[in-house]
Amino acid sequence: MIKTEQYSVQSASGANVVLENGQTLFDLATGGIGYSIKEIAERVKDKAMKMGLSNRVLMSEPLLKFCHSLSLLLPTNLSNTYVCSSGDEAFEGALKLCKALNPSSTVIAYVSGCQFGSLFFGRCLSNRAEFDSTKGFFNLNLLEIDRNNPLSFLDQGVDCLAICYSPLFLDETGELKPLSTKQLIALKDISRQLKVPLICNVNEFCMGVTGQLFGFDESIIVPDIVVLGGPIGGNLVPLGCYITSLDNANLIYGTSSPAKHGSTTGGNPLASIAGLSTLDYVQDKQAHKHFSKLGNQIAEYLQPYVASVTGSIVNVRIPHHVESLTLVEKLKQKGVLVKKPNGNILTLYPMLNSDPLDLKSALSIIKGMFDDNENI
Repeated sequence: MIKTEQYSVQSASGANVVLENGQTLFDLATGGIGYSIKEIAERVKDKAMKMGLSNRVLMSEPLLKFCHSLSLLLPTNLSNTYVCSSGDEAFEGALKLCKALNPSSTVIAYVSGCQFGSLFFGRCLSNRAEFDSTKGFFNLNLLEIDRNNPLSFLDQGVDCLAICYSPLFLDETGELKPLSTKQLIALKDISRQLKVPLICNVNEFCMGVTGQLFGFDESIIVPDIVVLGGPIGGNLVPLGCYITSLDNANLIYGTSSPAKHGSTTGGNPLASIAGLSTLDYVQDKQAHKHFSKLGNQIAEYLQPYVASVTGSIVNVRIPHHVESLTLVEKLKQKGVLVKKPNGNILTLYPMLNSDPLDLKSALSIIKGMFDDNENI
């Protein structure tokens, strides 16, 4: 039995987390661009020092610039940004927009295995049992799309208000994998035939993590609504947003500026500066290319155990002699932070600003544990 002790985080920099007991952990659990990035932190700090005590704003110059910057980087049909305080909140906002567009519809369709966040509908789409226990309070229902045969959904003749998916899904083996081109095209076909919005919930997979700046390959399909979160706040300020077309925006919100959606927390000047700084940083560093390089480096080092790679995200198979249940704690004791495995799959999420030597050291620890046939 491995003894587990919990310590709070004292500080974090790069990809390293320092606990209150003085232990330093190399973070392969969080992903994203990294902690305490100077180029972002200095601009956020400068804005914080200039802000008044009251942060109750509806519109500000940083918010307008953030919305405009996103519109220049995304496909033309994704022009209007609505800023929230997290990607999870933004997904709920996107669903509300879809309900307003299709008020008579009572069904939310979603692709099985995808990730949708931790708020109510995000949890329900990931755990149908949770929704079933509360659906008496809502005039809504959920309908799963079989990702192996998406077009079969059309045979059900359902009038739904939105079709939801994320760029990556958790398969039956525990691997986090991208939807295929065929699956994505099928989803777009369904949304067109049913004339309902297609929502891509990128959230934690944005800012280049998947090898695509915004988590989806626009050369395959462009969703009607995109939800961003996680890394977009630079790991400094909570930030998320959902982005849609001018037509959808004008139909529901009117013709006023999308920045007016900014509230006390979502879209405040501090969060907007964090978002702007992060966009500048990931473009300057060509983050999507660097993330893909990181993924390939990890896959090469752990080659015998690699199941699949998407951008920087690497799924590795845990050898039979290693106990999955105690792996997280054993690695933590050796200075490596990882997420709980799914079955016998351990998914690694490196950070953009990982120190190469620290990364190699962490991978060496993982490989040494996997190679040790005496490990029990």
